[in-house]
Amino acid sequence: MPIWPSYLVGEAGGIKHDDHGILTAHASCWDSNNRIPGLSRVALGERLERAYGAEHII
Repeated sequence: MPIWPSYLVGEAGGIKHDDHGILTAHASCWDSNNRIPGLSRVALGERLERAYGAEHII
């Protein structure tokens, strides 16, 4: 499995992966300009999906 830096900053308790391709992320824990300045919500979702190997994010 390849490893790459994601540069994501959030709260570990604010995300859950169900092992079936669904990622549940609490926006208040991840979507903050203080955590990842300049990253759009769409780009954040794409990075989270890639980092967790998910197909969908809720």
